[in-house]
Amino acid sequence: MTTRKLPAPDLARMQRRLAALSAPDVGGTANGGVDRPALSDADKAARDLLRALMEELGLAIRVDDLGSMYGRREGLDSGAAPVLVGSHLDTVSPGGRFDGILGVVAALEVVSLLEEAGVQTRRPVDVVNWTAEEGARFAPAMLASGRDMYFTATPVAAPVRMVAMAPGSSTASSLLVSVLWSSVTELCRVA
Repeated sequence: MTTRKLPAPDLARMQRRLAALSAPDVGGTANGGVDRPALSDADKAARDLLRALMEELGLAIRVDDLGSMYGRREGLDSGAAPVLVGSHLDTVSPGGRFDGILGVVAALEVVSLLEEAGVQTRRPVDVVNWTAEEGARFAPAMLASGRDMYFTATPVAAPVRMVAMAPGSSTASSLLVSVLWSSVTELCRVA
C-alpha cells in the first residue's frame, strides 16, 4: 500500500456546505438549528441540494428502496464492496445543525480531497445519506442504516474508529475528515 500525506481539509468549503445544508430553505431555523423530519418538504429540498453537490463531484447517484442516497466514486475494482462514508440529513424537530449533517459534509470533503489529490482507490467510495436515521417521524430509528449495516454490509478486516468531539469546531471538522480519510484509504488500499 502506498502511504500518502493527508491533504488539509478545506474548512471554508466545509463551512459553505454546512451553511447550505442548514439554510432556511432546507429546514434551517432562526436560532441556528435545523427542523428537517425525514421525507418532509425540507428533507426533499436538502436531498436535492445534496444531489447537486454529488453531481459537482462527478459521483454516480442512486437511491435505494428506502430512499437512502448514495453517491459513488468508482474505485479501480468496481466489483469490490464499497466503503460507505456519510450519515443523514434528517433531524429531530427541531434539531441541531451538526448531527448527521457534519458526517455527510465530511464525507463530501473526503471525496473532494481524493479528487484534488488524484488518488485512485481500489474500492468504490459511497457518500451516503441514510433515510429516517433519527426515527422522529418514522420508527424505528436508524431505519435505513440499520438495514445496510446488519443485512447487506460486507465485513472488512479493518479497525473501526470512533471519535468524540465538540460539534462544529475547526479541530473537530479536521479530525473527522482525518479519521474518514485514514479509514477510506485503509479500507480501499489506495493505489
